[in-house]
Amino acid sequence: MRRQLLLVVVAAIAAVPPAAAFAGKPALRELSLDTYGITLRVPASWIAIPPSSVKTTKFAYAVAAPTPTSGFYSNLNLIVAPVAKGETVREWLLGSSAVQYLAVGTLKQVTINGTPGLEYQTTKLEKSGGHPLLTLEYAFLRGARGYLFTYSATASSRAAVTPLFQASAATIRFAAAPPPTSA
Repeated sequence: MRRQLLLVVVAAIAAVPPAAAFAGKPALRELSLDTYGITLRVPASWIAIPPSSVKTTKFAYAVAAPTPTSGFYSNLNLIVAPVAKGETVREWLLGSSAVQYLAVGTLKQVTINGTPGLEYQTTKLEKSGGHPLLTLEYAFLRGARGYLFTYSATASSRAAVTPLFQASAATIRFAAAPPPTSA
């Protein structure tokens, strides 16, 4: 299911029209997603993508660069999905495809602002317009929900965007208590 959600989100983001010129390293701006009890900083020039434009109920939020690189808009999307009781973040993130994901990417434990989670990185999982994509994901469990922050860009821009993606991810903060699961 995770791969299906990722493909839907990548397809929706690839279709985002450019809105403004993108020059140099953008400043980060604060973003508050009160429904999910999350704050983080994202590139100031990036454009919000309405969740209603994506055909999955677990899609919570996304922002994308205003101009593409090799036809692809660098982006961050957030998927929020239920987690089975007793399921670990690793099980939730990788599911029954762990062997395949780990064969093409790296997984490591992270703690961001006191919240433990996992970081997964690959350039071999997805393509857009024939170009390999960098996928940098951060997964966390909070209450009965899993939160998957996925940063994507062309693999050829990896050196330029990885520090930006990591700087943004380092600002992810969850509210002290997870919001109710009805949100």
